[in-house]
Amino acid sequence: MNKTDENNANLFSKLEEQVALSILKGMSVTKCAHFYGLSKLKCQTIVNKYCFKSNRIVYDTLRRNQFEIVAPIAKLRKNVQLFIDSAEKNKKISLNSSIMALPDVPVRILNVLWKINITTVEELLRCTELDLKRLCNAGKVSRKKLIVALKKNGFYISSQPIVTE
Repeated sequence: MNKTDENNANLFSKLEEQVALSILKGMSVTKCAHFYGLSKLKCQTIVNKYCFKSNRIVYDTLRRNQFEIVAPIAKLRKNVQLFIDSAEKNKKISLNSSIMALPDVPVRILNVLWKINITTVEELLRCTELDLKRLCNAGKVSRKKLIVALKKNGFYISSQPIVTE
């Protein structure tokens, strides 16, 4: 593994990517579970996580209602190319990347940020450490993991507010 690979942790493991793509491209969940030696629930979870992290906006629109946790696989399959393209774009984190593309960051803090309309890395970088401390349901460990993920990708949260004139 070279230094570039170390700095850019993968959003999905090779197994997660293979399982998600197999199911999204038409393999039944039962067959996929048997093939990879996983439970059906684990396979369904992997597909939903892949789509959720690849393109959160599309994923949220595919859920039947706001109270459902997961989107139906049939709906996800209809948008397979969109999710694949988004996942590919998110492999290299940039200012325009979705915050969901940040690896090893707890979903809880990502959801908190998403709810207050911080959806891209660029928007996140406008926050200060104090802003992050003020977030409800975002503990010290989650904040630290978020900051570490940003640093691994060459981004830093300011300790002071940015003053523009």
